[in-house]
Amino acid sequence: MTDFPAPAAAQPVSITNPDGSTTTFTPSVKTVTLRANRFGGAGLQYAGDKLTVQLRAAYRNDNEVAPDRLTINVNGTPVIFRKMQPAETRVDLNVSYMLSKHYSLFLSGRDIFNGERETIWRDDNGQLAGYANLSDLRRFGVTWTFGVSGSW
Repeated sequence: MTDFPAPAAAQPVSITNPDGSTTTFTPSVKTVTLRANRFGGAGLQYAGDKLTVQLRAAYRNDNEVAPDRLTINVNGTPVIFRKMQPAETRVDLNVSYMLSKHYSLFLSGRDIFNGERETIWRDDNGQLAGYANLSDLRRFGVTWTFGVSGSW
């Protein structure tokens, strides 16, 4: 699992001038792209005399689609709307069963829980209604591969 920290908030800086007076500067704030900062992968494997099973999973947290961002003034206050890909987990499965010394059956599935790929709008103030946030929804289905393999 990889976990990168969020960027630090801008802090005021005080500088002592040559005449002894102090001047405080507050750095300007730049909108940060909210890239995925948590990734993980895990797997389980069983290998017996005839049966082999492998289950793998990968995780990624929220990720902003960088160039697609809107800033709208609401009552004089800028509100930033970000296009986001919500966190997702994908799981793959591989199974092999040996029929004889030369033949085996195999089954392979990619994204076996058929996770949807959403892109949603999210505002930094949390004012956007849940029913209004969907931007794009994609459904790919599960890719299954199965067959008989042989070797001589």
